[in-house]
Amino acid sequence: MQAVLGKARVAVEEQLDLTEFLRDHRSRIDDLIVNCEAPPGAADCGADPGASMAAAALPLAGRILLAGSSPADFRRAVEWVGAILPAADPVSALAALTLIYLVDRGRASAPGDSNRAQAWERIDREIETLIESAAS
Repeated sequence: MQAVLGKARVAVEEQLDLTEFLRDHRSRIDDLIVNCEAPPGAADCGADPGASMAAAALPLAGRILLAGSSPADFRRAVEWVGAILPAADPVSALAALTLIYLVDRGRASAPGDSNRAQAWERIDREIETLIESAAS
């Protein structure tokens, strides 16, 4: 997991240069992610709740990376992902890395609010489970 977090940090902070954008919009972004829920009925059709939550949150992460990065930074990030994950769709990989980064950052920032901390812990476990299942 630490290797994935390292790639997420490089993608967001160095390649996409989203640090300032995320700082400026932190509260709103955190609220949107914490409130991402699995689509209604997902559990009824046998969908994995963690996968469903990630499916709901990935488009948000994609919009964040497009809104917060410059065209030059975005192009550089796409080339970087292509070099380290050649079989992956670069935009999807960047969205996933951005989501992983946001969840890790949100989890680390919530210790004073027990409800919020529990929500971030749940989301973090769901994302970690997906990463582990994708790696196996």
